[in-house]
Amino acid sequence: LFEQTLEAAELGVGDAMIISDAVVSQFYDKNVTRVVLIYTKFISMLTQIPMYETLLPLSFDGEEEPLAEPIFESDPEELLDAIVPKYIGGIIYAAICEAVASECGARRTAMNSANKNAEEMISELRLKFNRARQAVITQEITEIVSGAEAL
Repeated sequence: LFEQTLEAAELGVGDAMIISDAVVSQFYDKNVTRVVLIYTKFISMLTQIPMYETLLPLSFDGEEEPLAEPIFESDPEELLDAIVPKYIGGIIYAAICEAVASECGARRTAMNSANKNAEEMISELRLKFNRARQAVITQEITEIVSGAEAL
């Protein structure tokens, strides 16, 4: 599909449409019977959830009757063949955006934790350093006082 490896953040709408065309053609050629999209959905900076979504075959939840019979200017088959790849491409691009946002949120949360841990570690090391330095100063003063008393 792609000649080089791309990061998810580098993928655009055009790339999603290329992926969609390949997936839909594989489905129409009956090389695959089902297409499933798995991605990470961004909820918040601390929450990202895995999603599992069946793309093909298409299924519709509603059993609503149309208000009027639709009028098609071209053959409904041709219309579906034109619309379905774009629809699937839109879903794929939305999933890419969700995954990138999830990754950024997870990275930011991890960096915040790392910064807090580093600050705590620096505070502990500074305290240990100051205690060690104070011990050396106290020992030097004790030696000076002991030497002065010995005279």
